[in-house]
Amino acid sequence: FDEQGRIEFLNLAAEDMLGVRELDVMGKKISQVLPLKLHKSPNDDYHAIILSNGAEKEIFVRTEATFETPAKEEIDVLMTLSKANLSKNSFSFTLFIQKISVELF
Repeated sequence: FDEQGRIEFLNLAAEDMLGVRELDVMGKKISQVLPLKLHKSPNDDYHAIILSNGAEKEIFVRTEATFETPAKEEIDVLMTLSKANLSKNSFSFTLFIQKISVELF
């Protein structure tokens, strides 16, 4: 997604995990697909906050979170957010999400 939080790309694994299609979410705010907010600090740094189990949690490397997908499924995930500078005033973010699942016997 871009610095305005608009989704620019969604891969097939993310489509399956979230229960959405890329065509349906392209150009929409990331907050319309995930309980995620993008904050810009006074020093122009960006921070992503996910609402996990009713509490706000900043996303760092391998951040654990639980949230409800647009398909109304509650999932446990590991998330990492990376930021790429495209130009002096333009950024792009990549959110890596890995579903955590435990299989017993």
